[in-house]
Amino acid sequence: MTTTQDKQFGSEPPARDARDWVILLASGDVDEGQLANFRAWLAGSPQHRVAFEAERRLWADLGALDAAETVVPFPAGRIPRRRLWRSVAVGLVAACLALVAVFAEDTRVSWLADAATAQGEQRAVKLPDGSTAYLNTDTALAVDFSGSVRSVELLRGEALFEVAKNPARPFRVLSRGGTSEALGTAFIVRAGDNGTHITVTEGVVGVTSGRDGNLVTVSAGQSVDYRDGEAPTPPHAADLAAATAWRKGEIRIDGQPLDVAIAELDRYRPGRIVLLGDRRYRDVGGVFAIDDINSAAEGLAATHGLTVLEITPFLKVLH
Repeated sequence: MTTTQDKQFGSEPPARDARDWVILLASGDVDEGQLANFRAWLAGSPQHRVAFEAERRLWADLGALDAAETVVPFPAGRIPRRRLWRSVAVGLVAACLALVAVFAEDTRVSWLADAATAQGEQRAVKLPDGSTAYLNTDTALAVDFSGSVRSVELLRGEALFEVAKNPARPFRVLSRGGTSEALGTAFIVRAGDNGTHITVTEGVVGVTSGRDGNLVTVSAGQSVDYRDGEAPTPPHAADLAAATAWRKGEIRIDGQPLDVAIAELDRYRPGRIVLLGDRRYRDVGGVFAIDDINSAAEGLAATHGLTVLEITPFLKVLH
């Protein structure tokens, strides 16, 4: 296998060579011979310097290689390794702490969950009372039917519940400080970063949340939202076609900002899709196949003249 350190620079397109140089230089594991090769490559063509500056800015924007800022000029002299390793160490500590938090949450969910899906996976789960829970991507449920109430906790993700009628035993879905209750109906509960979203596709659901236990009645064709500790919003008309599109293997986006659309696609793909830049992007729309998220992301990027860079199979960058 050819590594970044032993490959022959100049054998690849300038952008790819530049990316390899940025990664190698930021690692701090560079000897005098490699440094001399870098200088020679950089001086070999104006395109090399342009490509290197573009890649350096890209990695700096990603925040993946903050240390690259300390090694950019290189007109002469040695790499300031002490500064470089201090910056790299800080970045690694921050990354490790973030990973610890993610893994801790994943561990908690895996212990509690009775049913779960991975990113991009969907499955139907038959509950003990005959109800069915359809789990969307990256979803986990904990089920407790031991008492007089049929209780399901949405630990993360999104699920559509088709509830078997049993007036004597209410069916409740708990999610982030709120409860959705139905006797016989169908509804979707989605737990997101900005709160919980409930869409009723059939029947009526009572949604309770907030410190005062505020109750909102939601009918078929309506949605409500709530944040942890806050009362539900008033019911509003729901886009049922968009809300249920995932049950047909589709993602339907209607007039959403590009960053919101990319975040929605990202839910269905292992790894990350990162949109760089803070400019205002035009709203986008379309129907996209869940089993071809890469093409969907590339199509949306093309509508804004963005370049798609695949760093690894698990990291796609739009810039």
